[in-house]
Formats: sequence, C-alpha cells, structure tokens
Amino acid sequence: MSKALRVHYFQHIEGEGFGNCLSYFQQRQAEITATTFFDLPPQTELALEALPAIEDVDLLMIMGGVMSVNDHEVYPWLTKEIEWIQQYLAIGKPAIGLCLGGQLIAKALGSEIHKNPEKERGWHKIYKVADLDTQTVWQIPEQVQVLEWHSETFELPQGAILLAGNTACPHQIYQYKQQAIGFQCHPEMTAKTLNMLFGKLSDEVAQYHGQYVQASAETLAVPEHTYVEGNLLLEQAIEYVLSHARHLPKYTALVVVFLLFERSARNLWVERVVVTVAKVDQVLKPRVAAEHLHGFSGYLKVVDSVGQGRGIVIS
Repeated sequence: MSKALRVHYFQHIEGEGFGNCLSYFQQRQAEITATTFFDLPPQTELALEALPAIEDVDLLMIMGGVMSVNDHEVYPWLTKEIEWIQQYLAIGKPAIGLCLGGQLIAKALGSEIHKNPEKERGWHKIYKVADLDTQTVWQIPEQVQVLEWHSETFELPQGAILLAGNTACPHQIYQYKQQAIGFQCHPEMTAKTLNMLFGKLSDEVAQYHGQYVQASAETLAVPEHTYVEGNLLLEQAIEYVLSHARHLPKYTALVVVFLLFERSARNLWVERVVVTVAKVDQVLKPRVAAEHLHGFSGYLKVVDSVGQGRGIVIS
C-alpha cells in the first residue's frame, strides 16, 4: 500500500481555504495540513522549530496574502517562513507558490521583491514565453485567462526559467529546476473564495486603481467556467513538480546531521548537533568523515532528498 501524499499549506489570509486544490487533493486521498500564519498577531516572533519538520512534507503549497514579503518589521515571522522555504528547496522537494507564495519562493532563492509599475486585479490573459525547451520545461498553453490581484512582483531567481508574462507584469509564472513553480497570478481561485476576499478585504480593494484594475462588479460577475482555465493550469503544475520529484536522483543533495558528544565542564555528556549540506562523495568516505569528527565518537545520519535515511557509525 503506497503512502499518502503529505501536502502542507502556508496560509496568510483567514478563510481563504485551499482553493480548487482541496477537491483535487481529496480525490488523491492526500493528507492535508496547514500553518496558519494569519493567526499570529503582528510583531510575533516565530521559532523555526514551530514550523513542520521538512521530512514530513511531500508537497508545499504557499498561498497569497495582503502583506509584502518585505514587511519583516510588522510580520517578523516572515523571516523564519523564508528560511524554512530555503531549507525545504535546498533538498529538492516540490513546491507551488501562489501570488505572495510565488514571491516568497523567489525571495528564498535570493531574488528581490518590489513594487510592480502597475497594480493588477481582475481577469487578465497571460502569455507563454516563446522558444522554451520542451525537454526540461513545464509546457503551458500559449495563453491563459487567470485572476490577478497584486501590486508587487519578483525578480526572476537565479537558475529559474520564465514561463509566462503579460504587459502589466512581465513576470507571471516561473519554474525553478523541475521542483518549484511560482505564480504571480491566482490560478487556485474559486467563485466562493473570490466573493469572500472582496467582502473581507474592503480596505485592500479600495486601494486598487489603474488601467489594469478591473471593476469589482465585473470581476465577480464572470460565469463559473471562467475559473476552470486557471484551476486546470494549477493542477497540471502540481502534477509536473510531483512527477519530477519522484524521479530526483538520490543523494545529489544531502542533509547531513552530525550528533556529536563531548564532555562539559561538569563532566556530563552533552549532545551537540551540527547541520550542513554536502555532496554524497564528501561524506560517505570514512576518511573524509573521520576528518569532520576528529576527536569525537558519534553517529552520522544521511537523509536523502525524498526523506529516506541510513546511518553510518563513526568511531
């Protein structure tokens, strides 16, 4: 019997839910959990240990939010959220970022987030970038109509590939390796969620003006099938990152945990934990490991990119 897919959400807006993905994951009998950052009062500090163990997450879904990625002074937990995403991506695990979520992935990969020249809200078309490599890049339709709602945008992360854009915002969808896809738009949107957001975020709605801002009534009046195009695009993105995650080469990147034991000044044994990232050929040779552990006895645990592990006794 195969293990259930463990999906974890990072959520930033109360009541937003899981978008169209909820039924998608339920059909696949996935285990869904969430970190609800919106429950944290402003100025709340957050320890990295308060977030889920990376090995317990098979797919990370990062939702949107009204805050900026750069609002660390108001939301100091953003620093730990970004740090967690960095560690998660570093071992090759799959992730999907939606609007703020796409910006958070970009920030975790070292990119800057800044104001977009134009605010964008409502139903707009985005267009596939020409001449993409069909072998290594997720293939999207030539154009897709999606729900937009943003005032900021991301610089393309180093090593990422731009997949789609439009006149209002050239950076709409990007792919990092074959493990992460970031959206500036909202392909997950449902009619129920959109009506809730317009009602709940009235102050945010009032701040949007410009040539790429659709009237609220017009945005909400679209027929139900309008949402389907974006919903299907998101489901395809999830299938893409999951299918490639299952075939990631083991031990291309490793989390190496050294549990070292040394005597304290009071002659008690104290455990010291050192975490690093290394290539397999740097840690699996006894002579190399012995250099790292000179003077100590301990246990070396190697955890590969799909969460399996094995131990090597070092003496």
